[in-house]
Amino acid sequence: MSEWREGDIVLVEASGFLRRFVHYRHAALLWKRGDDWYTVEATPRKGVAGDQVGNWQQPYVVVRPTGVTKTQGEAAATEALRYQGEGYDFADWWPLFLRYLWRLFGILVAYDVICTDLVDLAWLAVGVDIAPHIAIVAPDDIARGPVEVIGEYEGDPEGGDT
Repeated sequence: MSEWREGDIVLVEASGFLRRFVHYRHAALLWKRGDDWYTVEATPRKGVAGDQVGNWQQPYVVVRPTGVTKTQGEAAATEALRYQGEGYDFADWWPLFLRYLWRLFGILVAYDVICTDLVDLAWLAVGVDIAPHIAIVAPDDIARGPVEVIGEYEGDPEGGDT
């Protein structure tokens, strides 16, 4: 955690049936208050909200866009925090389901994923494209993008589930 910086991206691994189609199922941005690390993330239960790091049952990886400065990361985190209190767009569940269904048959279609929209918009606001040439970003797209892995961490079996 000492190597983390604000604006770093958390990618939570998929599990179960979903793991057949994607490696990562959720994305969030890191920010720090005092000595404690938090995420700002969009989830169906909470909308856009902050939460303590490590509230996932699955393992997760922290990545950072390649070549970004600490100031850019702080600005991206601040931008993401501006969305706190916004609701989660439940209409996005249907296209998400369709994408996984179509992947099952080898066909890719566009869809919206709010958690990744939040991360993408925050970084775009500071001039960094975390998934170049991809209009609708998924967590796996971020992992394949121009990012460096900062660390891999175990999930908390007692943790909540986003």
